[in-house]
Amino acid sequence: KATIYYEELLKRFPDSKYGLKAHYTLYNIYSSAGNEAAAKVHKDFILNNYPTSEYAILIKSPEMLLKKYKSKSAAVLNALYERTFIEYKKGNCARVAQMADSSNIIEQNNFLLAKFDYLKTLCSFRTDTAADASAKQIDSLNSFIKKYPGSDMSLEAIKLITLIQERPKESMVIKDTTQKVVRTVPYQKADSLTHMFVCVLPFEKVNINMVKAKFSDYNRENFGKENLELTSIVIDDNRQAIVVKNFVDIKRTQNYFSTVQRDKDFFSRMGLGEQKYFYISDQNFTLFMKDKDADIYLKFFNEKYK
Repeated sequence: KATIYYEELLKRFPDSKYGLKAHYTLYNIYSSAGNEAAAKVHKDFILNNYPTSEYAILIKSPEMLLKKYKSKSAAVLNALYERTFIEYKKGNCARVAQMADSSNIIEQNNFLLAKFDYLKTLCSFRTDTAADASAKQIDSLNSFIKKYPGSDMSLEAIKLITLIQERPKESMVIKDTTQKVVRTVPYQKADSLTHMFVCVLPFEKVNINMVKAKFSDYNRENFGKENLELTSIVIDDNRQAIVVKNFVDIKRTQNYFSTVQRDKDFFSRMGLGEQKYFYISDQNFTLFMKDKDADIYLKFFNEKYK
């Protein structure tokens, strides 16, 4: 039955982000069943189209992949990447480039190279304000995809290209009745997209681990069957956020938001006195993390979703 569903997925959605995983799983299933001809079809597809992917390494030399993850420097590289990501969130692009380059000194067989290079690529977007910036960004992402075919970060680059192609050419600037300039961001309401719940908090006097634990308990007690994912992110030097995602559809996200909103003591039980919360689509969240202004998104949110 698994082969039927995987083959149907590849037939109906040949460019799906799950395609590579489906090919590898079918290769394993057919190999285990002794169907070498069918296994070879999927093996050849992976080796010919994604020769540098981890799935290709698993086929050609699984011991190499095992050795890579058992590397003594793996923990050091992971820690360095976490720190580099924080610098990226702060907009310290020079520091990002420096830390990314140093990762190759730590480990020549740098298994996080694609992730480090992706941060460097994204950072270059922040300093490019030319009229043809979008075209340059797409070119940079396409070059990245060619350099790391089949990697998880290439899939992220593909999604980002789609966002760049679909977004308006520039953020709008309007004036209110007092003729004061009001900056806006080109957020778009799209109920069909995946949405997440976001709670923005200050860094000062907030124990984020305690808050995450409280959110986790709340989700388990009230939404235990929904298999929600919980994480915390850094927005800038002054703010952080709790993100709840993996909602089946926007109605589930709206229900979560409404449940929290109705619980008047929800935030006070955590000792919080200053927070802003809302739900937001994946596409708009990308814009929000670039703009970092919760008030501007909340203005859009209150106009479109309430």
